[in-house]
Amino acid sequence: LHADTFVGGLAIDWIERKASGKPFFLQVGFPGPHPPYDPPAEEAEPYLDRDLGIRPVAAGDIESQPIPFQQLVRKHVEGDHDAVRHKVDSTGEERHRQRAYYLANVTMIDREVGRILDALEAADVLDDTIVVFTSDHGDMLGDHGHSQKWTMYEQVIRLPLIMWSKKGFGRTGAINPLIQHMDIAATLFDLAGVDAPSSWEARSFAPALRGE
Repeated sequence: LHADTFVGGLAIDWIERKASGKPFFLQVGFPGPHPPYDPPAEEAEPYLDRDLGIRPVAAGDIESQPIPFQQLVRKHVEGDHDAVRHKVDSTGEERHRQRAYYLANVTMIDREVGRILDALEAADVLDDTIVVFTSDHGDMLGDHGHSQKWTMYEQVIRLPLIMWSKKGFGRTGAINPLIQHMDIAATLFDLAGVDAPSSWEARSFAPALRGE
């Protein structure tokens, strides 16, 4: 039983027992995709045979980075993080396998999200539920010589943020404003017709969802 499958199952169990008759809030935190990059073999196999678009680290890339970034690379080489020790000179095969495992884990989570949506529909609450899908950070996966997070490269900071409601919000498609995670709570309050605490610095982006 993989950790992400276990978490998805717990969420479904909670929905089946409690998501009816009154308003609810459920936050589901999947551990993956995360080191040690350990999807079941059958999940990883489809990605192992694909071209995953991995680019080699350019000569002089690490040396041209800010000193703290160079120190970060050395730190990851000298010690393991989450049971993974980073290698600056990883082979193409090693980087390919790491990325394949990462993508396989993403696929697993995608499937679990689908199961959760099915459970909401079976509980007859999907029509009145707002679904938010996001992540806390990306993963360098060896790009620019780095692993995991801790940098400000696009691979780390450009995150998915999907908000969905069967009834819609008034606008579809992508929106461009810069958004912070703390704004999600203010937005949910707004969409639910609840006043957010005046002490919050967070700002609702519900107007953007409505196309205002």
